[in-house]
Amino acid sequence: MVGAVSNRRASSTQNFDAHSHAKGGPARHLHYEQDEWFYLIEGEFVFEVGEAKFRLKPGDSLLASRQVPYVWAYVGDARDRILVAFFPTGKMEGFFREVTKANAMPPHAPAL
Repeated sequence: MVGAVSNRRASSTQNFDAHSHAKGGPARHLHYEQDEWFYLIEGEFVFEVGEAKFRLKPGDSLLASRQVPYVWAYVGDARDRILVAFFPTGKMEGFFREVTKANAMPPHAPAL
């Protein structure tokens, strides 16, 4: 489940409060024009940003800089919840709106 809050006038960011019920996450990717920031609320995740590997728990945060390949996966056994912010927003809001309407979000990759 993904909820979106956009506030372009104040900061040109787009925020998502997301959770799922399956382990794994998106395939390795990068954003050419946006940085992506993650803040863990519940659960446990692993991230690879460039060559660096991280294991994050509630209260931890991480920044994936634009043009740096990264991947993340939910690896916990309980509920997961993560706050994600893109900045600047750019075309991310339209992208998520369209793929959600078409039920076409990319499938989750297996856990790292």
